[in-house]
Formats: sequence, structure tokens, C-alpha cells
Amino acid sequence: MSVKSKRTKQIKLKDIQKQHKKVHTMSTYVLNEEENLIIQYYKQFPEERIHELMEELYSSVKFVEENNLNFFQKEEQLIQFAMFLMIRKFTSLESEIPTNFETQVSIMSQIISIGLWDTIFEEVLPPDEVNRVLEKFKEYQLMVEKIGHTLQQELSVLDEKVQNPEVLHPLVNPPTNTKVID
Repeated sequence: MSVKSKRTKQIKLKDIQKQHKKVHTMSTYVLNEEENLIIQYYKQFPEERIHELMEELYSSVKFVEENNLNFFQKEEQLIQFAMFLMIRKFTSLESEIPTNFETQVSIMSQIISIGLWDTIFEEVLPPDEVNRVLEKFKEYQLMVEKIGHTLQQELSVLDEKVQNPEVLHPLVNPPTNTKVID
């Protein structure tokens, strides 16, 4: 008795376009039937939107650091803000939520306060997709930490190898005996 193997077929452009359309189609969730309130969302998060989310998160962290704001002091705040960006990127609220960081924090607080946060993460957004984004976030975090650690190691090695550290760090260790030659 021979087992027939499944016939394989080459992926076609129409297959890619069909999948692309499926990924970029929003579904509807009824938040309140009496008020006829709905929210639209992606059942499958498009990869480019995940990438945009990571870029926006990075920009927000950079903004907080540059402006010495008292935010992202704990990792939980960073994760909560990343989840808020999921609401922004993967629901119809994107057009309603501006890119201004301070405004976003205020809106995030309002979404949490009225209980919409729990509804979105417990009933609307697919848990597998939310977890996929959080895993990518952790991967990015580990990659950034690894790069930072590697750079620190390389700088230490260079410091040890250079006999004149002021050559390596002229701004930190400016030369003390400089003469101007006429």
C-alpha cells in the first residue's frame, strides 16, 4: 500500500493578494447595543503595523528621556503603554488618538478609567495576536540590551588597548598641554 503525498503547488501572486486583503480587513465588535456603539479591529495584526507600533514606542521612550518626564520608571508602565499603542494601531480608534505623547497618556488613562481597556483586551483583540506583539516587544528589548552590552564591552576593550585614553575620548579627557604653533 503506497501513501500518496499531497500535491504541492507554488504560491502565486493571487494567493499573496488574498492573504494581504484578509489581514488588512477589520472586523466589528458591538460595545453597546443600546447605544449602537461599535469598535472595529484587526483579527490578525498586519506585520507593518506591528513595526510601526515598535517605532512609535521607541519614539515615545526617546521623548520621555529627552524631556526628563517621570514616565516609564517601571517596566509595567512601558508594557501598558505598548498595549495602549495596540489599541491605537489595531482598532478604529487610531484616527481618534493623536501622536502627541502627553495626549496619548491622558487618553490611555480615560480608556482604563471607563473600563474600555478591559473590554478591548478581554473581548475584542485576539489574545494570540496581543501575545505575539508582546513577544516581539520582548525580543526588541533583549536585542537593544544585547547591543548595549556589546558596545560597552567593545568600549572597555578599546580603553584597555589604547595607551593614550585621551585619543579615544578627547571630549571626556581633553589634552592639558596644547600649544599653538605659529
